[in-house]
Amino acid sequence: MLVTRSTLEAIAPRLEGAACPEEVFGLLAGQTPEKLAALKSVQRGLTRACHPDLAAPADKALATQLFQSLGIWEGIARLKIENGTYGDFQPYRAPSPPYTPVELVVRGRALKLTGLIVEGTFAGVHRAEYEGEDDSQRAVFVKIARSAGDNDLLEREYRVLKGFQQTDPDPDAEDFLATQRAYVPCPLTSFSLLDESGAKHRANVLSVPQGRCLTAETLRRDKYPCGIEPKHVWWIFRRLLLTIWMAHLKGTVHGGVTPDHVLVFPEAHGLVLLDWTCAAKIEEEHVPAINPAYKAFYPPEIFRKEAALPATDLFMAAATAIDMLGGDPGKRWIPSAVPAALGEALLSCLDPIASRRPQDAEAFHNQFGALLGRRIYSPMLIP
Repeated sequence: MLVTRSTLEAIAPRLEGAACPEEVFGLLAGQTPEKLAALKSVQRGLTRACHPDLAAPADKALATQLFQSLGIWEGIARLKIENGTYGDFQPYRAPSPPYTPVELVVRGRALKLTGLIVEGTFAGVHRAEYEGEDDSQRAVFVKIARSAGDNDLLEREYRVLKGFQQTDPDPDAEDFLATQRAYVPCPLTSFSLLDESGAKHRANVLSVPQGRCLTAETLRRDKYPCGIEPKHVWWIFRRLLLTIWMAHLKGTVHGGVTPDHVLVFPEAHGLVLLDWTCAAKIEEEHVPAINPAYKAFYPPEIFRKEAALPATDLFMAAATAIDMLGGDPGKRWIPSAVPAALGEALLSCLDPIASRRPQDAEAFHNQFGALLGRRIYSPMLIP
């Protein structure tokens, strides 16, 4: 039985537009053997629908292209089934190689790198134990520049975080800062590592509070794929605004308020704003780099390399909140379940012209709180 052109054109989006094998083969029930058997069955049906030997001469090129794509997706599906990740609707990620702990002495104190947390755009982030630090209260991690060319970004981060720790001469400001310092990493020390070529890589030793935590990116992707409940987004967003305000009081724009940098502590109703490598002095410096994966979260002035403004951070914080809600900041789309007044407030931060956005993080925090009214937030009960 010949494969028709219409059949090939119908199956093409499924094979070529997929982001993960689950979008090709669907959910496969059972344990590993049952999943593999189900995969084989679905694969057989798809093979008949696009096999080049069953296509008319004029359609063989398209059939061959789809047939090869199907084979690739089948291989990826098998890998995911075998490593137990099939069904998460995420691209395949190869298992990380075994981590060999690294023991160092930094400033006369033992420092042990115990595991890789993430390989970021500019630095690798490692779990660590640092002699003299109370690991029951604080979790230590070490950021190491991926290349010597990124050292300046880590130097910038350490300088900014040290500045946050300085006592403010204004008693009222210091009362506020004393509370807000818990919402940014604490800088412990910094040092350099030599690679095999002799190049120096900057490393920052930082700490955050202990406790179960997830980035907003992970919460949205893995725990709330259809969007985080608004009642949770609101407290995360308002704490984020206060953290941004602290930075602005110190004359600094974060410059990278994206979901991967917002570390949420669900039960404690807390957060830490991570990664200050792209921080910039207000009205004096431009944000030095961006993460291409979050291009839609950056306001236009960043791409024009204009001086950073408080409104720059407010744009990115609102974009992050919209993403957490399940919306699309790039398209300025917010789910209809979000009350109109709150949605409009968020969208006001996404105006492409910086002067038309809210300018003051504290004022916007208070304005948003007034829109919310009196609400009691319960802890995020997530598995």
